[in-house]
Amino acid sequence: MKYSIAQYNVAVCYEDGVGATKDFENAMGWYKKSADNGYELAIKRLDKLSENSLLETKENDVELDSLTEEQIKQRMTQQWKLHHGLFLDGHSIQPSKQAVFVDDGDLCTNLYRGEPMVYININGFDSLTNLLTFDNNIFSDLQPFDICINFPVAEITYKGDLLESFSTYMEEVEDVEDNKDLHDLYGHIFANKFLVGGQLFIKNFRLASSKQIDVLKFYITWAYNSAKNNNATQFNDDTFGALYLETPNGVKLNTPKKLANWLNNLYQDNVIDIISYKNLRSISQLRKAKDADAEDTIFAANDSETQDEKNPGIANFERKLSLQEWVGDDLYVNLVKWIKDFHPFQGLVINQSHKIENSKKIAINIIEVPKVNISDKTYFEMINPTMKLENNLIFNNIFSMKDLNSFPFIKSNNKSYGDHIHVLFKYEQYEIRLSKDHIKPTKEFEQIIENALNYMKPLEALQDVFDEYGHLFPQRIILGRTLRNILPKTSSVDMFDNINLKSPIFELLDNLNISYLLTREGEVVEKNDLTNWIQTIIWKLLSLMILFLFTKS
Repeated sequence: MKYSIAQYNVAVCYEDGVGATKDFENAMGWYKKSADNGYELAIKRLDKLSENSLLETKENDVELDSLTEEQIKQRMTQQWKLHHGLFLDGHSIQPSKQAVFVDDGDLCTNLYRGEPMVYININGFDSLTNLLTFDNNIFSDLQPFDICINFPVAEITYKGDLLESFSTYMEEVEDVEDNKDLHDLYGHIFANKFLVGGQLFIKNFRLASSKQIDVLKFYITWAYNSAKNNNATQFNDDTFGALYLETPNGVKLNTPKKLANWLNNLYQDNVIDIISYKNLRSISQLRKAKDADAEDTIFAANDSETQDEKNPGIANFERKLSLQEWVGDDLYVNLVKWIKDFHPFQGLVINQSHKIENSKKIAINIIEVPKVNISDKTYFEMINPTMKLENNLIFNNIFSMKDLNSFPFIKSNNKSYGDHIHVLFKYEQYEIRLSKDHIKPTKEFEQIIENALNYMKPLEALQDVFDEYGHLFPQRIILGRTLRNILPKTSSVDMFDNINLKSPIFELLDNLNISYLLTREGEVVEKNDLTNWIQTIIWKLLSLMILFLFTKS
């Protein structure tokens, strides 16, 4: 057993790409060394990779190109042994020794459209239920976990004719219910629907602080959405604290980066296994009968005897929730959506033409869930920009820039825009606040800054850095909507900072001689339609956009 555990861990790193480049051949080699030294987990993993995983198929892409679609489906059936029964040994689900169905039946694969499922308090020692045994024997060697999350990628259904060898065996068996040889050969149950994907187990969940739990839920939601939608997102390598996630192989995913890499392997590289067996029936229910046309058909008991599902590694659980139900706070889900839609945590680059865009590279990592507040404010505001850059910032919904000259590496000019006034109507729905406790620089950003400072011309090098990573970064982000108009500044216009909507709106617009306002997209909202527009926006939350940002150098 010497070095067997270390050899197993090296194999897992190569298989999952944790701390090393993914390499199937190296993974198999290290699994074999560990298995040869007698390590049980390595033996089981080696068997599963050799027989059931799509990883083997990935190594034979050239050969697959020469196969027909039916041959590829047949190979998938054989690798995952979808045509076998399932043997329940009390702590795992194993394919039966002998096949039950033909391997060239009807296989259908569809992308999974539902949410990941969360199982609470699994494998409790005090539970009288064991879903991984046929006769409900209780096993004490099942490892308990606080949480198990199933991430399905695809749903597979398989239907095939019974093998003649199985039918012949069943005809010769007198008592199929209690026949041990039947179960040893063909298993206890069979399934015709399978979910394939990945499983993660969470330990120490109940020992963690509410802050640690919030951070973990946020990162799971963010990493899951990024991987599923193939969004390029940078995640940090800081640990989750006392909490950690674990794969069925025993690999600890204790940082957001490791979690994101694992999910990317799952959803983008299809490194998947069977994680749920559905539409289950007892093997003893299978029979062949002759219909009116003398064709062989499969006979089974009625649907009331069909079991719902069984999941590898889950003998019992207290509750089953969807990922969104488990996360609970919709603000986390919304925050992930806002990150995807608005890129609020990227820097802002102001080019030489004073056009503003998101930075190409990301300079910060999120180390604590940002604070999200419901704002629900509506008001008018007037702003008199003093230079061209400030005017452009206002057009891009960037406000509260008190002294533009204090921001380094932004090339501004002093051209006065004092003869124009921006009249803005703002509806604030949510406020996101970021402090130094929520973020930290990425290692890449820190390194490139250090390199720039050591350059012969550091100011030029730093200018190039900030042109890529951004000149400004928001500390306060408001999501909502805005309407605007631009007026010439005259002595008859009385300036004001802001007026809330309890004031007479239409009287204000009349005094300013404003008959309409414009959306950011250039759509006209007539003065008489303003009330209806406000009500529509309040109820139509999906139309939110970044309203303005409070920035700091």
